[in-house]
Amino acid sequence: MRKLLFVWSLLICGFYVGAQNIVKAEYFIDADNGLGLNTEIPIITGEAIDLAFDLPLVGVSAGYHMLHVRVQDEHGKWSLYANTSFLKLPDVLPSGQISEAEYFFDNDPGYGNGTTIPMTGSESEVVLIFDVDFSSLPEGLHVLNARVKNSNNFWSMTDLSFIQVVPNADDFKISRLDYHFEGDDGFVSSIFSQLVDPAAFAVEIDYDAVASELTYNTDYTLVVEPVNAVGLRGLRQEVAFTFAQTEILSFNIEKEDESCSGQTDGRITVDATGGNGEITYSLDGFNYQTQNVFANLTPGDYIVYVKPAFGEVKTESVTIVSTYELPETAAIIESINGENQIVLNSSVDANNQWLLDGAVLVGASGTSLIPKLSGVYQVRVTNENGCSSLSGPFTFGGVSTAERFNFNQRVDASDRSNFDGFGFSVANHGAYAAVGAPFEDNDVIGGATISR
Repeated sequence: MRKLLFVWSLLICGFYVGAQNIVKAEYFIDADNGLGLNTEIPIITGEAIDLAFDLPLVGVSAGYHMLHVRVQDEHGKWSLYANTSFLKLPDVLPSGQISEAEYFFDNDPGYGNGTTIPMTGSESEVVLIFDVDFSSLPEGLHVLNARVKNSNNFWSMTDLSFIQVVPNADDFKISRLDYHFEGDDGFVSSIFSQLVDPAAFAVEIDYDAVASELTYNTDYTLVVEPVNAVGLRGLRQEVAFTFAQTEILSFNIEKEDESCSGQTDGRITVDATGGNGEITYSLDGFNYQTQNVFANLTPGDYIVYVKPAFGEVKTESVTIVSTYELPETAAIIESINGENQIVLNSSVDANNQWLLDGAVLVGASGTSLIPKLSGVYQVRVTNENGCSSLSGPFTFGGVSTAERFNFNQRVDASDRSNFDGFGFSVANHGAYAAVGAPFEDNDVIGGATISR
């Protein structure tokens, strides 16, 4: 059941000289049914009473209403009523898309009477970005209010922001940053000032200047305040930190050159000690990392940047070279041996290793290889420095030379289909012939010329 809880403090006065006890209380919503004819509120009698009661809203329509309360004393006299307004929302709020938005300054002109904020389409949630005309506002502090309405004609609550209208906006741009240090024991340091670029707002602490006022290994709060051209201060920002003992930053660099040309496995390792706070590393002076190793480097000249949390950034140059060149890349040359078998030959005389479909063929490390299985063959050449090169692929379909060129069968020279599939053509017709050996160019069988 939807209901409200109301609390009132009431007393009877002005009826008689002397005290009277309140003996009865009643309430009504909007319309008065008459003295004593409205809904009674249970009370404990007394000269003054506190009313706390639930207000059932069954049968009360959605919208704004007025609640009225009055009391009766022991002589039967009724007081004037006290009242308040309340809003009853629908039991189920209808959902809808945001369809309209408006804004106004300072005083509410009423729903729908503000300045319209342009919108595109309808959404259940919107981010409003819009231009505001301040030209008609007098100098001083103002309140900018914005609200939206959904497709069911319900307006939202008002979102507000404070704005300051000033005679010259440039006077209020931040021109410097003041910073100082505060300790837990009430210590406050001198104020240090730094001119700033309005687009940057970055504080660069002069470590040497503040060190004379602070105690090492002590906790402090850094307080930063923006200041504009006319001396007005903005909101202060605070950062807690520990003022650590200054330590000299030192570092050593170890490099690993590229193992073989084109391998991109150069490596730089930085071993840094000392410094203040966390140490970070970079190869370009802009992108820093906490990891002290740079891997997968190509040959070239590098500058290593070592940066402590406080203090000077140190640099050192490093050159990565390629340790060894790659061996000659082999070419695979096809030939046919005396047994009419295809042979794959490497153009490199030594240090070969044959592969089939990327896998090493165990024992196949010679200059030549007779392929037995269908697939993609390659040969890898490795020199004495462990650097390798890989040949291009050679695809073998699994058909031997004898199968391609030796026809141990009866063929009809007049039937071209017996020959065309194997790359032969029949020049003219002839009779059947028995073929027991591979055809040679321009062999004549029964009056037919066979040529490849």
